[in-house]
Amino acid sequence: MPTRAVLSPDGADFVRVSRQSIFGSGFWAGTRAPVLPLMLRVLGNKVSTVAVANGVIGAVCWGALAFAAASRLRTRAGQAAVFAGVLLVAGSLQVSVWHGVVLAESLSLSLMAALLALVLVVPARWSWPGVAGVAAMGALFVLVRDTNALVGLLLAAIVVAGVAWRRVPLRALVAAAVLVAASLAGMASSSAGDRWLQGLHHVTRDRILASDSGRDWFVARGLPDADLVRSPDGNDYTRGAAFWSDPRLAPYLRWLRRHGRAALATYVLAHPAFLGQGRFAAWSSTFGPRPTLRVYTAYTDSRAPLGSFVNGIVWPESAPVVFPLLLVGMAAGAGAVVFDVDRRRRTFAALGLAGIVVGLGWAVATANLDTAETPRHVIAQLALARLGVLFCVVAATEAGLALARGRKPGTIPGLPPRAAHAGGSSRSSDSASGPADPGTSTPPPSTRTANPPASSSAGS
Repeated sequence: MPTRAVLSPDGADFVRVSRQSIFGSGFWAGTRAPVLPLMLRVLGNKVSTVAVANGVIGAVCWGALAFAAASRLRTRAGQAAVFAGVLLVAGSLQVSVWHGVVLAESLSLSLMAALLALVLVVPARWSWPGVAGVAAMGALFVLVRDTNALVGLLLAAIVVAGVAWRRVPLRALVAAAVLVAASLAGMASSSAGDRWLQGLHHVTRDRILASDSGRDWFVARGLPDADLVRSPDGNDYTRGAAFWSDPRLAPYLRWLRRHGRAALATYVLAHPAFLGQGRFAAWSSTFGPRPTLRVYTAYTDSRAPLGSFVNGIVWPESAPVVFPLLLVGMAAGAGAVVFDVDRRRRTFAALGLAGIVVGLGWAVATANLDTAETPRHVIAQLALARLGVLFCVVAATEAGLALARGRKPGTIPGLPPRAAHAGGSSRSSDSASGPADPGTSTPPPSTRTANPPASSSAGS
């Protein structure tokens, strides 16, 4: 675990926001989402303690997820496999590198793990403490990064659907309401602090104006100075604050605030393939293999805690491995959901399948909301998808082994072998005695019982 934190330019902005008045708009609706500045404030704005705090929070959250996931499996082997798998993902360089950087990624990953742990265990009873836990953890997760609001709204919609289908008690709507309120508050904070503006500028400059159709669409809707925006003077990363104060770009920024989101939304509706095309939003850029973290590991001088060989297995970045692994995970999850007779394991596989689909969809959406530093912005999404693969494969493997055991002599499909040998039914007792010879009939248990001793007969 890192013992010191690296302060990047974005990190310096988080520190600046944390020093704003906690009762003012500069804190809650500033240039950064409020959860990390809140943690910095609790730590007394001591940057040196951020790495330790991130590491401790991560250990608690990922440990809770490991225990929660293991509790959903039936066998010790399955429990051990998913427990170890979760901890390996948590220990991978792609997750642990963020503990040593003053950015929101470490908290976003940790809070996602904690929320996923609650989602695994709370629906079993939906107790009031469980509802409160989902609401509180969900609100923190939503407010740590702006794009997390998409997951918060989706989770709230699932809860509402469960209540409508009478599968979830009414009190769960409290958690759904908090998630919706936190998501809307996060969106309002982002809008008030202009946090969305930089991302929209990146999408406009680096993707929309890089194509003829996108350029024509935006210019037709009033975008001014397209050539200036595409020139080096339009690069806010190299120019920094000078870009945002350049009077030549004022008309463009004014148009972007008023009409940019509507222009992008209508363009995507008319050209849906845009969501998966281009240097920054192609599938290879959003979830493999291009979103590598080598730049960040070099910047922080980080080493893989698991070793480079094990890390490459836990978090592969090779296209011939990543894409087949995702397909195997989805196929395994679908098979377990359809064919497994164990409800708890089937639900676990369904959650894993949802993790893959939501993680990848969330990654694509995030990449299209801000094309800058795509690997960093989609890391939580990729972690969710990889956890989904783990859940699906372990659940399907355990289900397959249970089905295979149920077809062997001495067992009953749908019951564990121990129950089959317990004499709970005449069928299990017969099976336990071994298969009968073809052409002979097996006498009933009463005729196979030895005659009572003569002394017993005399005594009776």
